[in-house]
Amino acid sequence: MDTVDKIVTFSLPTNGTMKATYSEFQKKSSEELKAIWENALICFDTNVLLNLYRYSKDTRDEILELMEKLKDKIYLPHQVGLEFNKNRF
Repeated sequence: MDTVDKIVTFSLPTNGTMKATYSEFQKKSSEELKAIWENALICFDTNVLLNLYRYSKDTRDEILELMEKLKDKIYLPHQVGLEFNKNRF
């Protein structure tokens, strides 16, 4: 394979600006952050749950306390539940 074939080309987003294309990475206003926290759905990866077994008691208790406070906003996908139960022992 020729070196030229190995070069990865970079193209600008179709609208021409990186800022507009990746707006989710821009700094949010206080109002936007408030709306995000009020409307957010929190979904944990299996590793977040499995790591509860590895953390110190204090760290684990803090995380579980936060999860309790946010329980109405937490969504646990079926796959995460399966992976957690399969790998926790």
